[in-house]
Amino acid sequence: MKFNDFILQNSEMQKLIAHCDTDFERAHFQSLAKPETDYLILIGPEGDFSKEEITLAEKKGFIGISLGNQRLRTETAALNAVFGINWVNQLK
Repeated sequence: MKFNDFILQNSEMQKLIAHCDTDFERAHFQSLAKPETDYLILIGPEGDFSKEEITLAEKKGFIGISLGNQRLRTETAALNAVFGINWVNQLK
């Protein structure tokens, strides 16, 4: 599915976009994660999302997030996000 089509879908989940572009405001992932909440987290391709993709996602209600100070590979970033949500759910 194309990026533009995907972000146009309606979702009741908390929508986040993980990216490395410091030209955009980003919240630290752990500061937003809440127990028992459904999330839709976009993890970028290698090389990150384009500025246009980030802008479009934010216009559609996605919140920019950081997964930490290191640039992660796509697979590692996805695991980092899933483990982070799991950790928050363990604290409840």
